[in-house]
Amino acid sequence: PRHCARAGAPAEHEQRLFFAYKAAYNGRELIPTGEPIIAISHGTVVAAAELPQVNTMRACFPNPAEGAPLCTRAYLIQALDAIYAIAGADGERGGAHGAPRERVPGGVCALNSRVPVWNARTESYVLNFHGRATLASSKNVQLVHWEGGSPPHVGETDSTNSKELPTLLYGKVDRDTYNLDYKFPLSAYHAFVIAISVTDW
Repeated sequence: PRHCARAGAPAEHEQRLFFAYKAAYNGRELIPTGEPIIAISHGTVVAAAELPQVNTMRACFPNPAEGAPLCTRAYLIQALDAIYAIAGADGERGGAHGAPRERVPGGVCALNSRVPVWNARTESYVLNFHGRATLASSKNVQLVHWEGGSPPHVGETDSTNSKELPTLLYGKVDRDTYNLDYKFPLSAYHAFVIAISVTDW
């Protein structure tokens, strides 16, 4: 679990980890190899005490542009920890609890969810889904790919107004119907695992 270090800052609450692993077929059944394909971290963040919580997600996986090198579970957890250090566990940039600025370990792609901005007029969080989500849902999520820079954080209007299309977009369009858009470096398998992981949001 990770908690905010200072009062008044956006508070990030307990994280949950998910892993998907490769498997090998031995002629009779699939046997897990123990090699993770993707690691996903879910959490919630609160921009201010009077506002509702927002679901957040971070994900990392072997970089296909570098030949998808073998990454252990511990290595992917290290990558997720680096994302938290870059973003700041308390929602600020430049490292958590005064930690030095870090970079995501080599050979790993890192994705971070865009955090919506609170709209006082509609009393709801808003995020531009470029027409690919037509219904409000706590499961609506966008992930952006970044390399060692500062990911979007609570209250950053650029995360809403950015014209850059996300690396992954999962948006509700009807009852039990969602659009799932993704692009490189994500594969169809990565995108499917990410979508499955938000079913309990």
